[in-house]
Amino acid sequence: MVSQDIKHLFDEYAAAYNRLDAAAIPAFYAEWAMAAAPNFVGCTQNNEALLAAIEQAYAFYQSIGMCSAEILALDETTLDERYSLVRVQWATKFQRTGDEPITFAISYLVWRSSDGPRIILFISHEDELAVMRAKGLIPGDGE
Repeated sequence: MVSQDIKHLFDEYAAAYNRLDAAAIPAFYAEWAMAAAPNFVGCTQNNEALLAAIEQAYAFYQSIGMCSAEILALDETTLDERYSLVRVQWATKFQRTGDEPITFAISYLVWRSSDGPRIILFISHEDELAVMRAKGLIPGDGE
């Protein structure tokens, strides 16, 4: 069962992500946030640097023809009254893949702050660039 505040957070997050609305995304994150992937771990303050990184990522998504992103599955594990671990299965469609979505699993650690739930960590479980290379969205190494 997913709590209402978590469902609302990710419904709104998905809507902003689907619009590639970089300016809206920082509001979903805490003052400091961490990101992790198979080949990367980082931490940033929620400021101009975070917005610049989001804008760069969205420019990349646009350049490879991202059409839409939707949540296929949303699972919440409540850790205590302040924290939840939320696993999201994303389905992202690109011009080159047509109706066949590429799926990515991302886990988010969400803090219930006095201002509402905020993401403090996300973990991308796949090497997204490798998946995109395998699907022909970006050139392979050495191409």
